[in-house]
Amino acid sequence: MSETPQKTPLDRKQTLPVWLTSVVEILLLVLLFYLFAPGGIPGTNEPHYLCKAKAFWDAGFCQGDVFLESADAHYLFYFTLGALTQFLTLTQSAIAGRLICWMAIAFGWSLLCYTIFRGRFWSLLAAGIFLLGLHYCHFAGEWLIGGVEAKCIAYAFLFAGLSCVVRQSWAPAWILLGFSAAFHVLVGGWGIVAAFFSWLCCRGWKQDLKWQLVSLVGGFLVSL
Repeated sequence: MSETPQKTPLDRKQTLPVWLTSVVEILLLVLLFYLFAPGGIPGTNEPHYLCKAKAFWDAGFCQGDVFLESADAHYLFYFTLGALTQFLTLTQSAIAGRLICWMAIAFGWSLLCYTIFRGRFWSLLAAGIFLLGLHYCHFAGEWLIGGVEAKCIAYAFLFAGLSCVVRQSWAPAWILLGFSAAFHVLVGGWGIVAAFFSWLCCRGWKQDLKWQLVSLVGGFLVSL
């Protein structure tokens, strides 16, 4: 009776761990965003967002300024990323904030692309096409990849939520889209509208409706 020959390490297929592949993909996306983004600081909306965020945490900053003392339209952004202004300069906060935003967007984008293409690194090709479209076909390109602002984090949650919509995992989708709306009501709001029509077309109401209602309420409360 012949024995089955043992495979040597050289015979085995060498693959990277899943987590390491994901990290490499996200880092490459961040590099792509860095190459695409305008290098100047501050960016288009950064003076408004970062100064407002600093005033949110430090009431003595530019006291008496009409804009800085106006209502906080992006409360969650000021509360989270705005905390950077307490131990970093405004320029340093812009750099750190951009990095956080790009990493968040890269994570959401890679998750969405993996759900659609069922393979790694397709997100790089998709991101390249998407960024070209933003640059040449749409006037609002700097609002997604560029300076740090509320829309950046909102888009990160939007992409993650849409990945759940593609999988028809409706309960987590509503929560993630609620967070998107909490950071920016237009980005998250239109994402919820799009997801709702997908929910109707895919007959999502037939799938675990009780937990969907719970997550809908939760997502709504988060968005408030």
